[in-house]
Amino acid sequence: MKNENPAPSVFEYLDVISYLQDYYKWRKSSSRNFSYEFWSSELEFSSRSYIRMMIMGKKKVSDKFIESFTKKVFTDKDAEDYFFYLVQYSQATSQKSKKDLGGTLIKILKSRTQQTIIEPQGDFLSTPLLPRLYTLLGLKDITPTTANMAKLMKLPEEQTETFLRQLVELGLAKCSLDEGVVHWIALHDKFKI
Repeated sequence: MKNENPAPSVFEYLDVISYLQDYYKWRKSSSRNFSYEFWSSELEFSSRSYIRMMIMGKKKVSDKFIESFTKKVFTDKDAEDYFFYLVQYSQATSQKSKKDLGGTLIKILKSRTQQTIIEPQGDFLSTPLLPRLYTLLGLKDITPTTANMAKLMKLPEEQTETFLRQLVELGLAKCSLDEGVVHWIALHDKFKI
């Protein structure tokens, strides 16, 4: 069974567990024989249960896993670095550490991306909530429904939907139906104003 979908890109995640879960699902859909046991053997781990518990978020991602995973998966130094700092960011316990590591992740992203320039600036910047909402829409580990966006933005659903429709009018987003539920999609992954 061959998977025609590309592997999930580590650069689209802000949570290492979400990335690893999606990566596991992608590998599983690529090969029927792929399992935690196969994966632990591939990564030279003696315990498949450790990897399973880690993917479930019940164990921390270890240095040994980081080293084995990056050697097997990434061919690009930016992806290796991003994964390393994503693990640290996801497991950080202090706000200062999280802020510093988040800054490092942003630097890696900035160094490798070409950004879309958003015009007209006035409409997009009419409220600071539009750029925040648009950034959330670009993240792949968030379900982009109106209700979920409202919850993340801490806004009423009606106001959130108004902002989402404004992004559509500006040509920055679109909506589609997924199992009968409206999902909002950012048309540009990276942007500059």
